[in-house]
Amino acid sequence: MAYVFNVYEREFLPIPDEKMWPPWYGARLKPDSAMRRKALGRSVSTRIRNEMDAIERAEKGCGLCRGEGHTRRGCPYAPDLNP
Repeated sequence: MAYVFNVYEREFLPIPDEKMWPPWYGARLKPDSAMRRKALGRSVSTRIRNEMDAIERAEKGCGLCRGEGHTRRGCPYAPDLNP
């Protein structure tokens, strides 16, 4: 402790003119970059999912004939556009 108090034995001379003081802009806060949210990409959900959140997938539905099991691209009832 004596070593620390030796620093303060000398007198600090005040700056005589306030014009020589550096400008004060207030306290500057630097945020922790490790705590920032991911900027790009799909957001990551922090929710813990269980069996109640399971979604039952429906069969593929056709937009033309409203049949199940195929889509408009592979519909057997689609009109042939090429003669």
